[in-house]
Amino acid sequence: APAGIYELRNLKPGFYIVSVYKVGYQVASQTVTLKASATEQRNFQLNPLASAAVNKLIKNTIASQGEVRGVVRTQIGTPIANASIEVRAAGRPFLIARALTNSKGEYALRLAEGGYDLKARQQLFQDDNNRVSVRAGGATRSDFELRQTRISTTGTVVSTTTTPPPVMLKGQLAGRVTDGNGRPVEGAVIGLQRQRRTTTDQKGNYTVAELTPNSYLITVIKAGFTAEEKTINVQGGISTRQDFVLKTAVGAVRDIGRLPKAGIVMATAGQITGRVVDGKTGAPLAGVNVSIAGQRTVTTGANGSYSFTNVAPGTYQLNARKGGFTEGQKSVTIRGADTVPANFALSATVSRPGPILRRP
Repeated sequence: APAGIYELRNLKPGFYIVSVYKVGYQVASQTVTLKASATEQRNFQLNPLASAAVNKLIKNTIASQGEVRGVVRTQIGTPIANASIEVRAAGRPFLIARALTNSKGEYALRLAEGGYDLKARQQLFQDDNNRVSVRAGGATRSDFELRQTRISTTGTVVSTTTTPPPVMLKGQLAGRVTDGNGRPVEGAVIGLQRQRRTTTDQKGNYTVAELTPNSYLITVIKAGFTAEEKTINVQGGISTRQDFVLKTAVGAVRDIGRLPKAGIVMATAGQITGRVVDGKTGAPLAGVNVSIAGQRTVTTGANGSYSFTNVAPGTYQLNARKGGFTEGQKSVTIRGADTVPANFALSATVSRPGPILRRP
């Protein structure tokens, strides 16, 4: 802070080494033994560095680090506070760093460039693991979803790993969307009873994986075409194929087709993924329209997530809109076959009550 004041919260009781460093000053460290519900105060005085070489070394160390941040939630999207994030070098058993989530389930770490195994832990929940790759100066997203363990009638914790539920084979739905002339329809939205959404690629193909065997009402929507609906029975362990043919809507502008590819080298496409949450509560926002300016729009699902696939290299303006919330804007750049994260936190709009008219 400008006044030089710092504060570390949500620390578990135990032994800590607190280090303070700033470019141009010597590193200062103190040991702290923290007791439960206690507050310890440690002040630091930093001495300027006389060595330009040491100063350069610290700058290089900071420049070689990247950031890892994310959110730990339950299966229904509730943030989990005070969850422990354990960091180990990829494939190695030794713990090298740890962080705790805040009241919104958020955490952040700065790590040297390389691969890491992350484990999220919290009492009464099963652990969840992610592997991440950290790039110097880059930001990596790693969210966790923890499943709650069962509690017996006596109040003891029963591990769900000792008696696993029977495995149910998931199914898959795939197909192709074309127009009345047999040409692929790119960017058509495939919706499954408002539960899952995806979009078609440049060839009109789509895939929805990890579906519980059941009957689903499938809706296909694309601007300029009439919507199509079909009820599909998805079976476990197999891929069910369902194609759609969209009819041009009355009064819609006719598609004159794509330019020939002769003499043109097509660039590798990337994708944009992200999540939209309530900026105040951190809860996921469903039904948010996220659009690439002047191109296409998708809608967030129940967990607030969305994605754009087959995005050509370039810089794009994203907009997130939902009634009752302020509009979110973000600029992203695709440089190739990248997956670029773009998350939004929307603030609820406050409407002022109008004047109350009274009869004389």
